[in-house]
Amino acid sequence: MAKLFFVRSLVLAGLAAIFPLVGASPAAAVPRFDTAEIVLRSASSFNGNSGTPNPFTSVDLQARVTAPSGRAYTVDGFFDGDGASGAVGNVFKIRIFADEVGTWRWSTTSNTAGLQGQSGSFAVSGTLAGTFG
Repeated sequence: MAKLFFVRSLVLAGLAAIFPLVGASPAAAVPRFDTAEIVLRSASSFNGNSGTPNPFTSVDLQARVTAPSGRAYTVDGFFDGDGASGAVGNVFKIRIFADEVGTWRWSTTSNTAGLQGQSGSFAVSGTLAGTFG
């Protein structure tokens, strides 16, 4: 019985290491006056070097962002290659200046599969350290 308990404990510990965000909040809160970054992946890959296909001219990506106060605006997204400095990939990003504390919401429009119709939210709390703190 003790051996079975030990094995189950090891399995659960291993799963917790592999899936640390299961049941947790999706991301840490963004400090007020910092930049929230939304990372999206398109259904197909793009080559930023050769432009085949060209992510800079063939992909339209915008996010409709709503601040906690209800203020809404549109933010353009951009191609970020593989998300780790590589020029080939399917990573697109949207950056939002978070100037209000509370829950922000966003939804995307795009002409590219995997980017169209995405939505989510992020929390802003505290204040960015330094000049703003």
